[in-house]
Amino acid sequence: MVISARRKRAVMPPMGDPESWVFSWSCATEAAVCASFTRGICRALPPAYNRCAVSDYSGGIMNNKDIKPYSAKQEQFGTWLINRIGRWQIRVYEWSGGRLWKKFLGAPVAILTTVGRKSGLERKVPLLYLMHGDSVVMTASKGGMSTLPVWYLNVKATPEVAIQIGKQKNRYRMREANAQEEAELWPKLEAMYPDYQEYRQRTADIRHIPVLIFDPMQ
Repeated sequence: MVISARRKRAVMPPMGDPESWVFSWSCATEAAVCASFTRGICRALPPAYNRCAVSDYSGGIMNNKDIKPYSAKQEQFGTWLINRIGRWQIRVYEWSGGRLWKKFLGAPVAILTTVGRKSGLERKVPLLYLMHGDSVVMTASKGGMSTLPVWYLNVKATPEVAIQIGKQKNRYRMREANAQEEAELWPKLEAMYPDYQEYRQRTADIRHIPVLIFDPMQ
């Protein structure tokens, strides 16, 4: 991300206030990520990210004929970008006790800690979440890509996880939502983060996007 010296001087908070600096940086980074994702991943499919495109709704999914699956190169770039920015988001989130970079495009973010199914090592990933009573709901959407995210495979192998929301970190056990639960949860998830509608349509002929419910462990 390139920021001109003039722009840096305009937005740089006092050096004695590192939290304000990180907040400004995290907000600027989120904007840059969205712009990069749109330019890099969707350059070959501009209508797919055209919010003015005529769409209709059926079965809870946005039906826009211009939305197509990503190409292999688009997914390669998208995976690289998500992983790189995700590592920074985890650092900022944990450093600030969940006060900074706690949202993405208005949707709340939590840090999910899993056990690698092959390595046995601790793995962390920032994910959008929805509270459902005392349970936490997440989706294995991977931005509408054709493959399941690695963290989902880890959770399937070891359902016991830790989730940090703000500065609170608790233990949960994962279960996959059944059809009735999915029908109840998808409208709430899409209201929280409307791009889920696009993700579901983009993967409609490729794979099912699992909805995961993390119940608190006693």
